Amino acid sequence: MKTQLLPHAQDLEKAIISSCVKFRDTYPKAADILKAEYFHQPKHQVIFSAMTSMFNAGIKFDSLLLAEELKSKGDLELAGGIKYLQELSQYVKFSMDVDAHATIIAERFIARNGIETLSEVVGDFYDPKSDVFEAIGKADSWISDVNNIGPGSKPVDLEAAADDFIQKIEDFHESGEDLPPGLQMGFTDLDRMLCGLQGGDMTILAARPAMGKTAFVLKLARNVAADGKGVAFFSLEMSTAQLTGRMLSGDSQINGQKMRAINLLTPHERKLLKESREKFRKWDLKIADDAGASMAKIRARSREIKREFERKGKTLDIVIIDYLQLVGDDSNAKKSSNREQDVSRMSRACKMLAKELDIPVVVLCQLSRAVETRGGDKRPQLSDLRESGSLEQDADQVLFLYRPEYYGIDEDEQGNSLKGIAYVIVGKNRHGECRDVPMRFISDFADFSDLDGGDFDLLPDSMEKKDKWQGSGVTAPEYQQKPALPSVTAQPRNDNELVPF
Repeated sequence: MKTQLLPHAQDLEKAIISSCVKFRDTYPKAADILKAEYFHQPKHQVIFSAMTSMFNAGIKFDSLLLAEELKSKGDLELAGGIKYLQELSQYVKFSMDVDAHATIIAERFIARNGIETLSEVVGDFYDPKSDVFEAIGKADSWISDVNNIGPGSKPVDLEAAADDFIQKIEDFHESGEDLPPGLQMGFTDLDRMLCGLQGGDMTILAARPAMGKTAFVLKLARNVAADGKGVAFFSLEMSTAQLTGRMLSGDSQINGQKMRAINLLTPHERKLLKESREKFRKWDLKIADDAGASMAKIRARSREIKREFERKGKTLDIVIIDYLQLVGDDSNAKKSSNREQDVSRMSRACKMLAKELDIPVVVLCQLSRAVETRGGDKRPQLSDLRESGSLEQDADQVLFLYRPEYYGIDEDEQGNSLKGIAYVIVGKNRHGECRDVPMRFISDFADFSDLDGGDFDLLPDSMEKKDKWQGSGVTAPEYQQKPALPSVTAQPRNDNELVPF
């Protein structure tokens, strides 16, 4: 039986390398598309790798200088020796269409790599002991990587870039829109400061446990979905049923304890829940509660949700991941004993997902215990991010949730009540200023709203409503005041205090 050769283009490989040696402007064009591993012949891989090293070092090369470079690395014999290099230098007589030739070489590499990877996937499908979904993730990850192969973005004249930028501004103003072009989170002050969430941006929301991270992004998801946008919510900690219960509690404003003790729900409250359910029917909000899901699986599911929305004429506008430290290892990723490297890889994958789909990606993160051991008001800061180096680097915005009342700080310096007050501390903002945005936190429903928002009654007009608001921190007339950020000494926390459920 005749063995079928793997796809390759050996003559084109020789022509590309020959042209790189003979014509100085060829290598940069070729390197925009090709990497050393894209070549089929091992000796061509070695030669192109040596060219890359010399070019990056600013060293011009010809066949003789290239031979010296290969000799210094001990790779001259592997590259075919001086005789082969001299032969290559005479292989082409004139400059060639580098882009077209390099693209064919890259295509042959993709074909070879696809045969190898997808053969493994097919083998996994035949194996009854293998995880089918891991195999699908492996194939999907390969497809995603393949999409990054090819020429990079070409340099653009500043004049043309400015024309495009100004045209977008003019188009926006002609549309009659009042809000900034970013995705609105539904929190007026925060949206005004950040100009919404921008496509391609990764936003980190970080806090210590019980600050309300999940509650905040659930409200964000509800706001975005209610505005007719598409949401993909990945929960690696809570189940779909738990998240749904919290969304129903927040939307219907029924106490979270009653949502668990369902025997206590009144007919009126059950009616409110059904009204919320009917509202949810109109929303495009998908929940995936796959505990330990890898970034490869999250990326695959995100693209799947995007395609599903597009089939309905809708769009996927935001991805929310709760939370980063629970993301599992990719089945085909190199295992690392260094947790910081693992988090760095996942953080980078989140940023790449935002750029790939051109939508905001919001990632929840747990802060280190350093916050608890620090004195003073225990405000979180960038250094409190676990494995913070890569997270700070990749994130376009870093937001911290901070509730002074949790640490026993009930008043600010002016004597204003801080009960039911939460702060979104903007610790990093690549696009603008960093400051603190005060918000209202209602513990009974684990719900956030604008500090001056009018989405609930301040002055209950019946005992039923008064009981409903008990423990929410809503008091009048203190609610009307906008407190400054506290700078008082922390007091011991009451362990019986209501915290986000």
